[in-house]
Amino acid sequence: MSAEEVSIVRVGAGSFATAYVWQSYNSVVLKKVAEPLQNDVLLREYNRLQALYPQVGNELLFKVPKAMEHFPSYSFFPAGFKDNKQSFVARIYLGKDCTEPKRFFNPLNFPLDANRLSQLEVGVPIAEIARDMGRLLSRIHFKAGFDGRDIEFVLGGHQSNPLRKIGFYCFDFNQLRTWKSAQDLVDSFLANDPYYPRPGHEYWDDFRTGYLLEAANGEKDTEIAEEVLSLLVSRLKQ
Repeated sequence: MSAEEVSIVRVGAGSFATAYVWQSYNSVVLKKVAEPLQNDVLLREYNRLQALYPQVGNELLFKVPKAMEHFPSYSFFPAGFKDNKQSFVARIYLGKDCTEPKRFFNPLNFPLDANRLSQLEVGVPIAEIARDMGRLLSRIHFKAGFDGRDIEFVLGGHQSNPLRKIGFYCFDFNQLRTWKSAQDLVDSFLANDPYYPRPGHEYWDDFRTGYLLEAANGEKDTEIAEEVLSLLVSRLKQ
């Protein structure tokens, strides 16, 4: 296998697509759909990411990828490329306790709750992680106008260089929708994996502070943001 081929590293996969990092091309991320018929969905994600990226900024802890180009085929992969079947990201679940022992362990899909994050000593206070998670979600809602459905918040590093600084990322935008009401935003929040802290749990206040901070630029946005948080409290008490 050539150096070109081994420089493409698999970082995650789902039912829709697999993501790779092309290390020799300034760590460009490639997303390959599972089925060619899903290419239209990938194109829609590309277009929505193009619209979203300028609105969310790049100064927050979590980075959103910039969509560079859409390819309708897999022709850009080296001919001899073989999927290495490994992933090097971990999902940040501040809304779930993952410490209960399980019979099966999947190292390719490893969730990080607050307890595991604290043991990793990632160099960023968990309160800041929760706050910036709220800030980014709020920007997606009120600046970009999307509901944030099925987005992921992850921690990533580099398996060949453990000393390299780890990074916090937000990706997977293929299910984004525009929204019309606070209820739409609540439904998307609850449909996602438990990335966000829940009301009454540790770090909820930090998440809430970040979410409201980014909505404070407009009176209407602030009202909707407060309604979203209030509805979440009500729904999760049921």
